[in-house]
Amino acid sequence: MKILKAGCGCTPMVLDRMERRTWMRLLSGYRAYRCQTCQQGFLASKELIDSLDVIQKKEFFPVAGNAGFS
Repeated sequence: MKILKAGCGCTPMVLDRMERRTWMRLLSGYRAYRCQTCQQGFLASKELIDSLDVIQKKEFFPVAGNAGFS
């Protein structure tokens, strides 16, 4: 189990929350996740996962104003 800083590299990144073990609770700002694609388990902050989710949504669903629509 490692601490995620930039993502596991899978695209799109589809994650499942895992139940934290006792020692993981010492790192209160982190949650346990597992990538559905590569099955890698890691700890990451909720803010990081939320920001990665927003980036992915922008890639798959571009904002109308940015795509040249009016």
